[in-house]
Amino acid sequence: MRAALTKEPTRGPVGRIIRRLLKQPSHDPPLLALLFAADRRLHVLSIQKQLSSGYVVVSCRYLLSSFAYQVADGLPSRWVEEINRFAPLPDLTIILDVPPEVAAARKPGFGEEVFEQTAFLRKVRETYLRLAQDPRFNAVVIDARQDITEVQQAIRETVITYLR
Repeated sequence: MRAALTKEPTRGPVGRIIRRLLKQPSHDPPLLALLFAADRRLHVLSIQKQLSSGYVVVSCRYLLSSFAYQVADGLPSRWVEEINRFAPLPDLTIILDVPPEVAAARKPGFGEEVFEQTAFLRKVRETYLRLAQDPRFNAVVIDARQDITEVQQAIRETVITYLR
């Protein structure tokens, strides 16, 4: 089984714009949402090509990330869903759940991007956990406060169970 690894924002032209904007001290939530949707459109075209070539595609961040971050940023969930309606739902979503304070302690340079504020990330986490209950996303929540080997094992078991 061959795997392709991807992430959002991508390294493409729209993804590069997003990365620059995330370094700015303030942002325009609708603009960022539209840029993420545009970047995702390019990403989806790449994913579809990889899938048709027989790859299993593993992506770090995808559709659920937009819902979690952009709704936490005050945008209406229906609007976020509408601008992303072209994006196919993933077969499996794994949410690595960790409190923002733990994430901050683990990540060098935490706080350099506009979304890396602890209070905001608490809202993002709550949104992710709420969205994980939606069966459309086929989401599995893994407690990422555990030791990395335990988290890796939980991910492996989840994927193996799914692939059976």
